[in-house]
Amino acid sequence: EKLRDIEQMVIPLACLNRGSARVRLLCIARNAKPQFTMLSKSLATLRAACNAILKSTMLREVMLLTLELGNYINHGDSSQGAKAISIGSLLTLRDFKIGKSTALHFLCASMLREHPERDAAEVLSKELRAVTVASKLQVLVVQTQVRSYSR
Repeated sequence: EKLRDIEQMVIPLACLNRGSARVRLLCIARNAKPQFTMLSKSLATLRAACNAILKSTMLREVMLLTLELGNYINHGDSSQGAKAISIGSLLTLRDFKIGKSTALHFLCASMLREHPERDAAEVLSKELRAVTVASKLQVLVVQTQVRSYSR
C-alpha cells in the first residue's frame, strides 16, 4: 500500500523461490536467439571454407607438386620420401634458395610451364574465396560460443 508502483510489481519476483536464477534464465533466453543466429552464420562460413579446401583442384595440384618438389630436394627422387605434406611446409619453399630464385619461384614456373593459359593464382583465389572470408573470423570466439551451448 505504501509502496511505489514499481516496487509493487517487483514484490511477486522477490517472493519466488530461486527468483534470481529465474531472472538470470530469462535474460539468457532473451539473448539466446541472436547469439545462436550469429554462431550459426559463423559455423556456416567455416563449413564453406572447409568445403572449398576439399573441392579445390588447384590446391590439390599445388600440394602434389610441392610434395614432389620437396621429395626431390630432400631425397633426390620425387617418388621416394614423404607421402603427405602440410600446408605450413609451403612457407618453407620461399626459404630454400638457389641464387636469387626460391623453390616457390620454381613451383610457380613449373605450374606455368605445365598450363601456360591458366593463371594458377587467379584460379586459387576463386576456388578459395570462402577461405578468405573465414580467415576474418576469430576462431577462439566461435569456440567459446560453441562451448557455451554445450553446457
